[in-house]
Amino acid sequence: MTLLNALPLPDDGPGRYLDVPNEVYHRWDACNNSQLSHMKRSAAYAFYRRHHYKEPTDAQALGTAIHCALLEPARFERHYRLDPPNHKGEWPKGWRNSNDYKAQKSDLLAHGFDILRQEHFDACRVLQEGVRENPRAAEIFDSACATEVSVVVESPDHPGVMLKVRPDLLCPDAGQIWDVKKTKNIDPDLFARDMFTFQYHQGSAFYLDAMNALEPGTYNQFGLLVVADDPPFEVRPYIVGERSIDLGRITYQARLKRWSECEADGHWPAGGERIQEIDVHHWAFDKEI
Repeated sequence: MTLLNALPLPDDGPGRYLDVPNEVYHRWDACNNSQLSHMKRSAAYAFYRRHHYKEPTDAQALGTAIHCALLEPARFERHYRLDPPNHKGEWPKGWRNSNDYKAQKSDLLAHGFDILRQEHFDACRVLQEGVRENPRAAEIFDSACATEVSVVVESPDHPGVMLKVRPDLLCPDAGQIWDVKKTKNIDPDLFARDMFTFQYHQGSAFYLDAMNALEPGTYNQFGLLVVADDPPFEVRPYIVGERSIDLGRITYQARLKRWSECEADGHWPAGGERIQEIDVHHWAFDKEI
C-alpha cells in the first residue's frame, strides 16, 4: 500500500462540489461509507486504510471503468485506451512480453491513459448501449440533475465529525439517489446476498442521511442500478427496501459512533482484547449431513 496524505476539505465548507477528481475526493479528510465498513474489521484497520492507498484489483478497475463509461462518457473517451495489439490487431500468446508491446503500453501510461483489455472495453461499450435501451434505466439517467457529485456535510449526530459521499446519480425531483453496481449475480435472489456481503444496505442509509442533512427532506429512496459484468451485460434497476435501509442505518450509526470516539481520543484499537467463542455460520446447522 502507498501512504496517502489527507487533503483539507474545501474552504467553502459543507455543500455539493462538481468536477472533483475521484483521487482528490478520496483524500479529503472526512469519513465516508467505505471507512465505516472497514470499522467492521477493527478501528485500527479503518485508520490504516484511511491513510494508505491500496492498488485496485482487476475487478475493481473494471468497475471504475464501467462507472466512467456510464456516468462520464466524455471522460471515458478521453481517459481510456485499448490494450495495444500487434500489427495484425491481435494479442497472441507471448505478445505482452514483447518489447514492442511494453513500449506501446509505457507510452500510453506516460500520457496518463488507463488501459483496458478488449473484452473489458467491449463490456463498457455494450453497457453504454444497454442502459439507454433499458426504459427504466434511461428514465433514471434522463431525470438525474447531476452525476458523480462530491458532497461534504457535518454529521447531525456527532458535531465536528465531517462526512463525505459521492452519489453516482441524484434525482431530486423523484426523491431518489442511484448508485451503479457491477456484479456477477444479476438475479435478485443472488444479488440480495451481495447487498449484505458488500454492505450496500449500510451505504444506502448513509448516503440518504448525509444528503438529507445537506438538503432536508429531499431524498427518500436509494436505488441500485446493477449491471452484469459478463455477456449479455444485463441491466437491472433495484430500489433498496425500507427494512434494509433501517438495518443499514443501525449498522452505520453504531460504526460512526465508534469512529467519532476514536477521532476524539486519537486511539484506534485493533480489537482482540477478549477471547470469544465462535461457531460455523448459522446456515450450516440447517444443512443435511
